[in-house]
Amino acid sequence: MRSTHYLKEMTYWQSFPTGFGKSLIFQLFIVAASIEMKEQQTVLVVCPLKSIIDNQIAGAHSMGISAASAADVLEDEFRVAKFQLIFGSAETVIEKRFLDILKETSSSLYKRLAVIVVDESHTVEMSTGKRYFVSN
Repeated sequence: MRSTHYLKEMTYWQSFPTGFGKSLIFQLFIVAASIEMKEQQTVLVVCPLKSIIDNQIAGAHSMGISAASAADVLEDEFRVAKFQLIFGSAETVIEKRFLDILKETSSSLYKRLAVIVVDESHTVEMSTGKRYFVSN
């Protein structure tokens, strides 16, 4: 069974420790999803720190994957899904301008968004003030 078919029908929650290779997982996923779908797909990565975002973008570029920070991407670039990986802080990805584009069913981003990854999910509550995950 190919993972891209399997992922289309399921919602996943996975937690990996620091240094486990999370970046490589979503970098390889975007390549595999793009091959499977026969067109470029996009992954949105919610990430807490600009320094981490900058490192992730540099790593993606070294693998030939187009990537950018959501803070630096123009609205038209979002709409046409210009980048395979889009990295943004929790504050950036919940901005109205970004959410409106995600909801536009005619936008390429809407059609090509393969997955949303939350890196360092424990920081999302600190950034937004909302608790998304309940711990036992």
